[in-house]
Amino acid sequence: FVEKTPLVIKTGPVVGNWRHVSDTGSGQKQDVTRATLVLGIDHGKEVRGGAYAYQVTSDKNGAGAKVLRNDGQAQAARFGSGSTGIVFWSPGTLTLPDGATIEVNRACVLLVKPGEVVVADPYQKAGVVKLTLTGRPFAVTLPGGQMAGSPVAVKTGS
Repeated sequence: FVEKTPLVIKTGPVVGNWRHVSDTGSGQKQDVTRATLVLGIDHGKEVRGGAYAYQVTSDKNGAGAKVLRNDGQAQAARFGSGSTGIVFWSPGTLTLPDGATIEVNRACVLLVKPGEVVVADPYQKAGVVKLTLTGRPFAVTLPGGQMAGSPVAVKTGS
């Protein structure tokens, strides 16, 4: 976890069946009892404005990423490689630690690398993302049809 986060750890018998999770019409209907390990995060009840962040990394020291933002409008992390991953949930602006700014006109996912930005829309909506990098505008046309949701790389030259 990026910040100290209490975990919930439980062991012991649990009663249930997969139909409680997702009723696909297949699988057994009767409950079974099995020994289990439950590892999770207690988010609380009806939390408003709460946040947490975690990372999965092969770096045994856990220094893979630095969270730059984690709120309802955007989530962003800077990786050791110098790349920055950003999810904009709505139009918005992010200022990076070096003072560079990134602004978008709609929800999208960005991977900002030196000299390139990769743009995608996980909602698979075609159209144009208006992207501004420290005052430099770019119009990124996202594909539709069978290619909807695919990323588009834009050379930024810096």
